[in-house]
Parts: sequence; C-alpha cells; structure tokens
Amino acid sequence: MKTLIVNGSPKKNGDTKFLVKELVKYLNGEIRTVSHEDKIAPCNDCRCCWNNTGCSIKDGMQDIYPFLQECDNIVLA
Repeated sequence: MKTLIVNGSPKKNGDTKFLVKELVKYLNGEIRTVSHEDKIAPCNDCRCCWNNTGCSIKDGMQDIYPFLQECDNIVLA
C-alpha cells in the first residue's frame, strides 16, 4: 500500500509534523511525505498541462507526480 502525506504546515517542527510522525508509525507500505521543505513552486496557470503530460515547472513536484498516480491513500495534514 502506498501513502502520500502532504504536510501543509509552514512550521519546521510544529504539531502537524509531530502528528504526521505518529501516523507514519501505524502505516504499512511505502510512505512519501511532502512538506514546505521540498522545493515545490506554486502553479502559475500556464495551462501547459491541459494539452501535455506533466507540468512546465521543473521542481520537486516532478518526483511526486508518478507516486501520486500510484498511491492508494492521500493524507492532507
């Protein structure tokens, strides 16, 4: 089972990160966590993805897209 966890908190060692760590202890399978520490730029609405596969912005999200399509669970924290 694959799980993607998106930690939206801007705090480096806040409560959300603590809760995510606790959750990971109970999950089985492959787990990927994304947070503010990853180099991910916001969408600039270029609409490249409307006619092409992927995104025109080459950032950390390029590694997450394949995992996102394969994962069984997505957790927003």
